[in-house]
Amino acid sequence: MSTQDPLQLTLEEAEWQNPDPRPTEVDVGSWPTCLSSPMAWTGQELRNPSAYTYYLSQNDMLEIDNGLKHFQDLGIWGGEITQQNFPLPTLSKKLAALSREVHLGRGFVNIRGLEVDRYSTEDTSLVYIGISKYIGTQVGKQDEGHALAHIRAVNQIDVVDDDLRPFRDSNQPLTYHTDGYCPIIGMQMRSKAAEGGEHLLASSWQVYNELAATRPDIIRILAAPNWHFDPRGMYTEPEPRALFFYEGESGPGAGDGKLIVNFVRYLLLGRPPGVPRLASSPDCTPEQVEALDAVEALARKHGLALDLRPGDIAFVNNWSIMHSRTAFRDGADDRNHTRYWVRIWLRNESPAMEWPVPAPLRGGHDDIFDRDHILHWNVTPQPRLAFKIYQTLTP
Repeated sequence: MSTQDPLQLTLEEAEWQNPDPRPTEVDVGSWPTCLSSPMAWTGQELRNPSAYTYYLSQNDMLEIDNGLKHFQDLGIWGGEITQQNFPLPTLSKKLAALSREVHLGRGFVNIRGLEVDRYSTEDTSLVYIGISKYIGTQVGKQDEGHALAHIRAVNQIDVVDDDLRPFRDSNQPLTYHTDGYCPIIGMQMRSKAAEGGEHLLASSWQVYNELAATRPDIIRILAAPNWHFDPRGMYTEPEPRALFFYEGESGPGAGDGKLIVNFVRYLLLGRPPGVPRLASSPDCTPEQVEALDAVEALARKHGLALDLRPGDIAFVNNWSIMHSRTAFRDGADDRNHTRYWVRIWLRNESPAMEWPVPAPLRGGHDDIFDRDHILHWNVTPQPRLAFKIYQTLTP
């Protein structure tokens, strides 16, 4: 590649050698034949937005305003927000119930009532993190240590083809996937596209239940620790691993075990035509491609297009729910018709809430939530003129 290539592929990346292969089979005989839980839902069941939306009251908004003022009066920066210095005396109880819903219920909620023009840009981010700290207790780092990810199409960067940009900087659709190694994803809509850009969710548990009933052979393939990820798209040096994990109590009548799903299709198959799979990485087998296609088909079958408006904050259990988006078109010059989202990664350290992290995911999880790291307080989007390959493979 030329030195002007925006993907910045290095010689070290090009000469990557994969680790030794891992076992190709795993015993899933003790896994449940059906996951009976609110976490296993269909989009048809939740088509009414009131089923998953909490509407902030006037008293809630007053508490948020007072919590913001209290925090600002302390003269500290946004990364230091806690429940103690951003107090929400009454709303905190409602947010605790919403956190339980995310961790132990259906796996996602939406909070509505924040007006996008009510606060300055920085204050909007402070309120966003302040509320998020009642859903999760710790914020994880994204990219090179950013607390927030600003997701919007960077249409003015004409020198970089759309299929070479990171998905967050493009208007392309996404297949169903999960994010990195974080347990909880927070997404705030700041403004909406002129057309398209729907945010889609699908229950991994519902996908599992249908596979268990119709294609248990595919579950064995998904649970086998022999999936090779493109190393250019990983936070840590990857080894072959599974996509589906089952942690905790197991057996046909198990009620406390957790199905955990973690994968991004592009890291396994490449992202043609702009970012093909690394030549030295083993290709997926036909059986693995069939398994990925089956998961995608069932996610689309049972998926839900969230009803979201500017200002809304959605919190999603990243271990149990996959997400995607449709392609979109922004308006010409109207910021109110530009798809603009802000993402935060969270964990809740309460023993009652925190899920077990499968061993192959612990390295990435611990790196994201390393207490020694310094979070960059990026309250506004920063223009990027060049991209690394890993940024184009991970939504």
